[in-house]
Amino acid sequence: MSKLKYSAILEHYMKYKVCKEIYEFSRDRWVALHCEKEFKKKKVFVRYIYAPYKELLKITKPSDIFEIINYYKELKPRTFYASILQFKRILYVFDVLNPANVYSCLPTWDVDNTISKFEATLKAAENILDALRKEKVEESVFLKWSGEGLHIHLHPKAITKELKKKIHPLDAAYSLVEYIKEKVAKKIKAVSLSYQANKLVVENIIHSKSVITAPLTFHREQDRIAVCIDPSEVNNFSLDWTEPKKFKHFWHWKEKFKQGEADKLVLKSYKKIGSCPYRFKPPKKKGKPVDKWITEFLKTTEEKGSDK
Repeated sequence: MSKLKYSAILEHYMKYKVCKEIYEFSRDRWVALHCEKEFKKKKVFVRYIYAPYKELLKITKPSDIFEIINYYKELKPRTFYASILQFKRILYVFDVLNPANVYSCLPTWDVDNTISKFEATLKAAENILDALRKEKVEESVFLKWSGEGLHIHLHPKAITKELKKKIHPLDAAYSLVEYIKEKVAKKIKAVSLSYQANKLVVENIIHSKSVITAPLTFHREQDRIAVCIDPSEVNNFSLDWTEPKKFKHFWHWKEKFKQGEADKLVLKSYKKIGSCPYRFKPPKKKGKPVDKWITEFLKTTEEKGSDK
């Protein structure tokens, strides 16, 4: 449960270097916004700009962060997420339902746990890093502490454009993540027992609608910042690195890759695992009340503001 005043969250997002990191991670991705405002006892989750049309939420430049926060200020935006997929065009829903519109996918292992057992989380991450090293994939990996657990990311450029033309980026990422996940399954279970970390789990979150926490954004509940970590510093990581006023962040995650480093592993993984089973499906026709509520809520607050 957050104890921070919302003004402190706003102050964090007013820093240009914070906005630039969120932008760098979110470019060409479908963005989502987790807010502090509640609807039917659930925090509001925004994925669209509702005026004048229902457009996909996206970030095309650092200053978009200010504009998004200002537009949704009455909902109290807190956390920025971005899709694991990157798109050639991102405007309306049919853009993110078109497999041919995808040019990249971010392979991600989600190491989930309770924050009190963070040492077990780091140990699990070490096992995944070791498994990747054995497959000669090392120079394109970076980590991100996401709040109560961490994400292990493989830079998309570790897979060449030529291979992505043969194997869809979604399938390449899914099979690669699943292959390594299966490789380390017994070791992760051993870590869980050793640290008595009953909630420790490594998940393959690769599917067409998946979103992940952007760097330097607040966790949706914890008063901590999502920070990137250089794999060489995993053993030095401290929860102090995630504190809003003094966070420590690996700024060079975006340059950390070796072109084509993961191609051989993708070919091996895809041969064994196959395609992603969670593919592009249109949304259910049933309307979502929260969409209508957000539109009406924003309209009401705008009208109140104009009356002042």
